[in-house]
Amino acid sequence: MKKLTSGRIFVVLVLMSLMTVPVLATDTDLAVPYYQQENDYYCGPAVAQMWTDFHSSFVSQNTLYNYIQDESEVSTPLTEEMDIADFAMTQMNKQDLLQEELKDSTPGKALFVHSLNKKYPDYYLIPFEKNGVPRVVSTIIVKDDMAVFGACAALEDVKSIIKPDLDEAKKVLLDEGYGDQWDSRLVWKPCKQTMSVFMPVWEFSNDINETKYVGYNQFTQQVMVYDKLITKKLMG
Repeated sequence: MKKLTSGRIFVVLVLMSLMTVPVLATDTDLAVPYYQQENDYYCGPAVAQMWTDFHSSFVSQNTLYNYIQDESEVSTPLTEEMDIADFAMTQMNKQDLLQEELKDSTPGKALFVHSLNKKYPDYYLIPFEKNGVPRVVSTIIVKDDMAVFGACAALEDVKSIIKPDLDEAKKVLLDEGYGDQWDSRLVWKPCKQTMSVFMPVWEFSNDINETKYVGYNQFTQQVMVYDKLITKKLMG
């Protein structure tokens, strides 16, 4: 039976909770074992237990829940002097994540994302690039005065970790007739427009308290302008 290290268990849980992206339905059936959650707040551990058992491991829900709560192995004090990209790289190397994609890469500009969900903190998106092309993106969560390693993902055929980038978002907003006198920032919350922290949207606001959002629709493959982000409950 395979064993998962504590760091790998934690990363599995974080990835499962954060990397939620819309997918098209398929006819593939997987023989995933079913475990009912043992109490009202063990939704995440129950899902993680099914995933680990499917991959020839077994971890109790109590153990998984405790790993979710313990961030000591993947956090550090957040100071002005700290190199947040180096911290992300150190965590990925320590946990043996995406090593081939990270080889010979250099960090790009970290982007700060404001969370509009009270239950989820603000975070950074950090690209790691080869020849100027993003190959890996990592999240670093900001909790009080701590930086916490969140998750990472490999990228293929992208020019920027944000789609659309700010220039394209501004152009689409202008083309829709909204003018160009807007302040902008990246924001995220679980909503109909995006369920993944790797896919924040641009929030534009002006002096008369108008707000517009610009994001990329994966299904129509178009950049869209939204009047509001429609809240969608997370499963579990």
